Amino acid sequence: MVRSAQIKSLVKNEFIREFKSFSSLGALFLFAATSTFTAYLCFKKLNSPIIWNGVFWLMVLFAGINGCANTFKETRTESNYLLTLVFPNELLLSKIVFNAATLLAMSFLSLLLYTLFLGYPIENLFLFLTLCITGSIVFSIIFTVASGISYRAAGNSALFSVLAIPISIPLLILLIGSSLHALKSSDTSNFIEAEIYTEKTHQIIIEPEYPSSDAEVSALDSDGNYRSLALSNGLQLPFNTHLLAEIKFNMETQLLTLIKVSPYQAKNYNNAYGLLVGILIVGLLTYLVAIQIFPKFWNE
Repeated sequence: MVRSAQIKSLVKNEFIREFKSFSSLGALFLFAATSTFTAYLCFKKLNSPIIWNGVFWLMVLFAGINGCANTFKETRTESNYLLTLVFPNELLLSKIVFNAATLLAMSFLSLLLYTLFLGYPIENLFLFLTLCITGSIVFSIIFTVASGISYRAAGNSALFSVLAIPISIPLLILLIGSSLHALKSSDTSNFIEAEIYTEKTHQIIIEPEYPSSDAEVSALDSDGNYRSLALSNGLQLPFNTHLLAEIKFNMETQLLTLIKVSPYQAKNYNNAYGLLVGILIVGLLTYLVAIQIFPKFWNE
């Protein structure tokens, strides 16, 4: 049995307690800022979306571990008093809601910082934000349950790591795999990179708009950069459609030369949404198991 009024009061109490000291939230956001700046010092810019994605989710994982390890801060007296007011499952759900809100805010802050310092390789923002929300909720369920068990086991912090990390690693793999579908392809670039790295041919997703002349065409790349492209070998292009083009910057003419084009196959997001369903199932199963075992060991 879960009563919404009690849960609202408990969540409100969690926020009031946290904002009085601001120690946990401040440490969590400081962790996000310092980890992003450290990654920036190491990489300057992550040109590989795969590495960007892996570093981002690892940071979310360790931020969640640091932020949720001491979820249950009540003394034994406070804990016994709470048991006279609410059911154990209501206390558990309120902690999950608070941790989910905290992790979600930290994930969005990290995404903003990563975009500013390490580039923006996201192609499908809706899918990536959906994964951030889902991942924050499921991580909060796992870490909250593990924190509650370790709290009742005489505050054994080592037990928290033993319980939380093995369960969270499969979830991390699912999140990394599904979010890769929301990123730009690692073998494509944009007009700016072609102008900077002039020694090689670049594959760029373009959308031709209209011909400037018989020898030039205007186009947009996937980042919205607008350029005039020189046509080689009399290429004929369809307009207002997406193409995968081989482009090289010509140092003599100071123009991007369009060498070859082929039809661009849009990504199929079915696999990504399938993995997203798997993540939701992991979170649901974890929560169903938790509400069965949590009252038993909490009342002991």
